[in-house]
Amino acid sequence: MERILLIDDEPSIRMLGKRVLEGAGFEVTVAEDGPTGVKHFQSNPHDLIIIDLTLPGEQPLSALEEIRKTGSNVPVLVISGHDIHDETFTRARENELVTDVLAKPFELTDLIKAVKTCLQA
Repeated sequence: MERILLIDDEPSIRMLGKRVLEGAGFEVTVAEDGPTGVKHFQSNPHDLIIIDLTLPGEQPLSALEEIRKTGSNVPVLVISGHDIHDETFTRARENELVTDVLAKPFELTDLIKAVKTCLQA
């Protein structure tokens, strides 16, 4: 069973995402912020990270950079309700931290499709 780490500061996104992805056959761990997500990943690596790149502060990029420092090439799916062409996204892409982007709001079927695509990358 493939393991997914879902990092988002919105409780409803974490709850719904976990339920939908588990229903699709994935094992899901949730974290409310970047530092907690890094701890989860370091203690038990995952096959995919889903992260909201608009977490407060520098958390999302710092978290992804910390995970990359471990040598992991885990695919990363970014979910965000903000402009995907802003500085944060540009920096993440330039540093090869991101595999794909899914804009909020999204259909649950699109989430599952994006997850499967990232896992095949």
